Amino acid sequence: MIKRQLFFSLSILCFMWCSCNNKAAKDSSNSRTEKQGLNFNDKNELKKSIGSLEDSLMREIPKDRKTEARINLRRIDLMNRMEAFVQKFPKDVYAGDCWFKLHLMASAMKAHRKSVAYGDSLLVNFPGHPKRILILESMVSAYDIFLTPRDEVKIKFYLSQLIKEKGYPEEQKKELEKRMKYIHLTFDEYVQLQAKTAR
Repeated sequence: MIKRQLFFSLSILCFMWCSCNNKAAKDSSNSRTEKQGLNFNDKNELKKSIGSLEDSLMREIPKDRKTEARINLRRIDLMNRMEAFVQKFPKDVYAGDCWFKLHLMASAMKAHRKSVAYGDSLLVNFPGHPKRILILESMVSAYDIFLTPRDEVKIKFYLSQLIKEKGYPEEQKKELEKRMKYIHLTFDEYVQLQAKTAR
């Protein structure tokens, strides 16, 4: 029952996210936040509003569909504020954290194309971000498992980036090199091949 409700709320959130174009999302975010008196040009105020909305959402527990819908709208508002921050203050260190959180939130909503766009933005604008390895792993998963048609060029690119990472464990690098060798196989086919060779 809880899984069904979670799936339902994520589906609604994903539908709402995908059905709104960026302009409409920005317009609704601007009108909503202007009513609350939020100044998008004030970096500290915008950052503080993101933090307080995040804290508030972490404390909220969906009790029914009405509450769930309200929480989902507030999540979209949070994402809109983060997008506003990275657009207004792209070089600020906090923008990197916003890109990271946007990547994770979009991925959780199964909006994988949006998620990889956020991930790419983080990697391009903040190549030394502390969560770089996690983002690279996530990008490999998105391109190898979730996005169709599979983009072998992108999968190879992110696998090679992980292999080059200094802090990445050598044993895992060997596994990634093996995956590169069989890149023509889908993830499921590769898992089956691994199971056969392990016998």
